[in-house]
Amino acid sequence: MMRALFRCAKTIAGVVHSPADALLFVQICAFIVRLPAIVRRTDVPTFFERIGTAPRPKARSFEAGYRRVARLREAALSMPRLWRRDTCYLRAVTLYRFLDSRGHRVRVHFGVEQSSSPEQRLRGHAWISVDDALFEAPDAVRLRRIHEVPLHVAI
Repeated sequence: MMRALFRCAKTIAGVVHSPADALLFVQICAFIVRLPAIVRRTDVPTFFERIGTAPRPKARSFEAGYRRVARLREAALSMPRLWRRDTCYLRAVTLYRFLDSRGHRVRVHFGVEQSSSPEQRLRGHAWISVDDALFEAPDAVRLRRIHEVPLHVAI
């Protein structure tokens, strides 16, 4: 127990560079914890409308904002109670929720991977695009093995 606590504290200390980072880290963790309940009781358009218009932490540049959110998201997902939730869906939705778009068009995408045989189960994926360029997308998207399910939301 103490070893896990020490590891968590060390991880947080390594990624939190300011009081604003500490607050954003807590907000990201809370979002990750609450996300399943929010999704269960909200329809898809309303959910994306809410997170798409929610206040975002300001960043010096789009790239700096992305690095900050990604760094804190990775640390949050390495916490003992949250690491099991580390999925492409959660990563994409968290980035979509907290990224300061800075005038860029950010979209979240969902898709289903084409299986090589009918016996294989479907595998879903999620990623974002920035100004229609793939961003944190799995290689299968670039290889056109994933068929996107249209969802028209953007910030």
